[in-house]
Amino acid sequence: MIPLSFAQRRLWFLNKLEGPSTTYNMAGALRLRGPLDRTAMAAAITDVIGRHEPLRTVFPTVEGEPYQQVLGVDQAGVRLEISEPGPGGLTEAMHRAANHVFDLGADRPPFRATLLVAGPDEHVLMLVAHHIAGDGWSTAPLLRDVGRAYQARTGGREPDWEPLPVDYVDYALWQAEFLGRADDPGSVLAEQLAFWTGELEGAPECLALPTDRPRPPAATYRGDTVSLRVDADLHARLDGLARANEATMFMVLHAALAVLLSRWGAGQDIPVGSPLAGRTDEALNDLVGFFINTVVVRTDLSGDPTFADVLGRVRERVLAALENQDAPFEMVVEHLNPERSPARNPLFQVMLTLQNAPRDAEVIPGLKAEMEAVLTPTAKVDLSFTLTEEHGPGGLPAGLTGDLEYALDLFDKESAEALAGGLLQVLAAVVAAPDVPVGRLDLLTVDERRALLDLGQGEPATAGSDLVPELFAARAAAEPEATALVCGDVELSFGELARQVNRLARRLVAAGAGPGDPVAVLLPRSADSVVALLAVLTAGAMYVPVDASSPPERVRAMMADAAPMLVITTAGLAERADPGVRQLTLGSADAEAEPAGWPDGPVGTAERRARPAPSDPAYMIYTSGSTGRPKGVVATHRNLANLYAFLNGEIFEPAARQAGPRFKATLVSALSFDASWDMVLCLLAGHELHVLDDDVRRDARALIDYVRRREIDVVDVTPSFAEQLTEEGLLDERNQPSVLILGGEAVGAGLWERVARTEGLTAWNIYGPTECTVDSVIARIRGDRPILGRPLPGTRVYVLDEWLRPVPLGVPGALYVAGAQVTRGYWHRPDLTAGRFVADPFGAPGERMNRTGDLARWTRGGVLEFLGRADDQVKVRGFRIEPGEIAAVLAESPLVRTAAVAVRDGALVAYLVLTDGTADTGEVRRHAMAELPDYMVPSAFVPLDALPLTPNGKLDRDALPDPATSHVPTGRGPRDHQEEVLCGLFAELLGREPIGIDDDFFALGGHSLLVTKLVNQIRSDLGAELSVRAVFQAPTVAGLSAELAAARPARPALRPMTDPAMT
Repeated sequence: MIPLSFAQRRLWFLNKLEGPSTTYNMAGALRLRGPLDRTAMAAAITDVIGRHEPLRTVFPTVEGEPYQQVLGVDQAGVRLEISEPGPGGLTEAMHRAANHVFDLGADRPPFRATLLVAGPDEHVLMLVAHHIAGDGWSTAPLLRDVGRAYQARTGGREPDWEPLPVDYVDYALWQAEFLGRADDPGSVLAEQLAFWTGELEGAPECLALPTDRPRPPAATYRGDTVSLRVDADLHARLDGLARANEATMFMVLHAALAVLLSRWGAGQDIPVGSPLAGRTDEALNDLVGFFINTVVVRTDLSGDPTFADVLGRVRERVLAALENQDAPFEMVVEHLNPERSPARNPLFQVMLTLQNAPRDAEVIPGLKAEMEAVLTPTAKVDLSFTLTEEHGPGGLPAGLTGDLEYALDLFDKESAEALAGGLLQVLAAVVAAPDVPVGRLDLLTVDERRALLDLGQGEPATAGSDLVPELFAARAAAEPEATALVCGDVELSFGELARQVNRLARRLVAAGAGPGDPVAVLLPRSADSVVALLAVLTAGAMYVPVDASSPPERVRAMMADAAPMLVITTAGLAERADPGVRQLTLGSADAEAEPAGWPDGPVGTAERRARPAPSDPAYMIYTSGSTGRPKGVVATHRNLANLYAFLNGEIFEPAARQAGPRFKATLVSALSFDASWDMVLCLLAGHELHVLDDDVRRDARALIDYVRRREIDVVDVTPSFAEQLTEEGLLDERNQPSVLILGGEAVGAGLWERVARTEGLTAWNIYGPTECTVDSVIARIRGDRPILGRPLPGTRVYVLDEWLRPVPLGVPGALYVAGAQVTRGYWHRPDLTAGRFVADPFGAPGERMNRTGDLARWTRGGVLEFLGRADDQVKVRGFRIEPGEIAAVLAESPLVRTAAVAVRDGALVAYLVLTDGTADTGEVRRHAMAELPDYMVPSAFVPLDALPLTPNGKLDRDALPDPATSHVPTGRGPRDHQEEVLCGLFAELLGREPIGIDDDFFALGGHSLLVTKLVNQIRSDLGAELSVRAVFQAPTVAGLSAELAAARPARPALRPMTDPAMT
């Protein structure tokens, strides 16, 4: 039996894995004008099939192992098919022929030849093959031999061509002999595999390119193309650049593509696949066959290199790859054993091909022949750039033509066009400035840059001169009898609320509180907590909420940092406050008697130490800090007034029109969470605020009951809580709220879709860091895709690169916010403020912008899309958290040597190196619960021998294990007979014992061809039909055992069949 070549084996396996498809079709269309002899053409096609064995080769199997079987010409049964679709049906006929589906398990060779008759003197010869039978280089000898055979047959003779020096089967046998065995250290294969192991060590398994859709669990290989064209002038300049750097055109194109992908967010380590002709012996030049081998060229863009530097790096990598090109790609994959996924190609997802196969000028003697592209709607990888050099008289550069093939699973046509255009921009830029660092190349025109800045410009700010204290006083005076505040059994009208606020404000003023003075509020969740908030603002001081449910150490840390001149608290909480700070205690008999002596009318300007100015601090909210020390963000009265103006115009007024003149809103957030301001400010517009107690606001079922019982109109929650609420029925038709506001973290696609399709509901997604006064960007929730939306009035948002330049549409960048919502910065932390609040290069002199730490991009619809965090900061359940702060607290435990914290599936996970390997992680959890708020306590604690590190000595977060798998006991044995059989099959195929039911087939050395053997053995030994894909999706004995529970019975075995009528 003749084995398949290594390249053929991979295509054969993919055909078995995915099933017969057009993904690897190779289609050529030759338009022929002039009188054509159909009989001669049919004979010529038969002659060519006889000359080139791959056109009459099939691939049967023995015990799951494929081999090549070369059929005779008559046995192959491949003949020229003639069809007459006419001019009107020609295009469809060409498309149909090009997309013929080949089954490599069939008994007919994967090659078809069809002559389409468009008219008496116009034909199209369609030659279509599966790639297992040929490659791009095969086109020239194939067409040349068709032409020679046709010429001979029209003359009434057989073609008298020179015999081929070797056949493809000779190549397959020679390749196996030449390469040797991978386990022979002295073999060519072992040496080259060792090279590729070092070359690709640590390379990204999946290039982090932004896509228009999430990657599906399994690729469909549906694709499309957009065209590429480099004009002759640019081609000539690129040719000169290549010569000046002792490089080739391919190297220049590869370096430019790496720059493009990096600038599109793929990072600084860019692996790109490229096919090599594989015809390393001239004896192969005239053969039809599949000789191509794919190599991975990895480009390093670290260190801010110039393009000349990058080109030099690419040159060295390409030359090294050429020296090691004999190792088949599929063997490299099996040797490196990267994580397999049916969703993507292993080792690379982007390809670059520079076509340089020879092309004959006169293909069919006596006829005018012209090659036409016939595209199959497939994509083998995510992105595939294919270019062909054109040359004019004297070999002068005449341009490059080609296309970008893209996967429809991931990309829209507009994105593919932008990538294609981006490559042309990079090529033009690097030719003009090869000695400029590639990160600083400007890839935008002046008009494009202006358009991007205009996208991020919000409408003019609408806030008037009145600040929150004046706005509240005016509302209370206008509607004193209307209900303002409800909290449990307490219900206050605007008049009652204002009187309590004014009395408490006067007490604060009398205590010396005024503009800039921090006043801490340490109160249980109650009506008093809202009274205190408004009273501090009315007094002109700075409101500092302190969550009474936080651990005592955190409360003391915030108190020490804020250094308040006074703290408003209760007798029950007084001991939690700093004993050195003056206290104003609410709730005691003396405290309740004292306010009666204070006037309750509006607080006049003369009564205050000074009237608060728009630039004075209004409040300070503490957020997580990376050193374990929380940091306070200080917002001004102007910030707050602008926030109210936006909320009132965009949300409150429309909600009031929908619900009636006044609506009811719930305050679900903690008052120490900046998002609480969105609902508190609805009081200024005259609406009714319901402050939910902790038992209600934290219980989805109780909250829904409250909303229905009290007929609440507006609900504002985090997306995580909204998921629970919708599951419990918040959006059912019965008494659902009319307005839903989501904020604090990213909205998932499922929740977005569920909310968007709810009739009668107006829903908003609001984005904004604490440093930018709660809200910066807003989107109405509709359509099927989550977005951030557009900036608030008075706000500017930018998506910038590391040099603070706008990035192109669709390209990820760092998100910055400028304008009216930007706060003062961090309380007494000038170093942190300088790092996060930087000069706005697009604003007026002295204006600042906030570096949010988030990644985003502008969509082609002109709205922002959130892409995640640029740093280690995360959001969990709407709370912004620095994992470093949690790790610092965990490391304070005497049981912990070092710790790291990460987010897995939306939950915090702590990874611990314990001082005593047998220590109980439960003790560490209890330590965390005593020191951290509940939302910062990790959900899982995973002990490790050591934290994984990168080569640079930094924590390797990608290598932190899944908490679920880290708790699975190792070495579980089979639990029943079926699992015993499967363990035996694993051991037999992998040559390893013992096998546990949780051992991964691929991690133990399994590869694609062993998968087919495993499937065959399961069919034979267990009588069940399991797909190859099932092994990829569940590569353990336990997983396959579960798959077998739903598997269909094995197909009947082949047996002699005797028809009595024939005997």
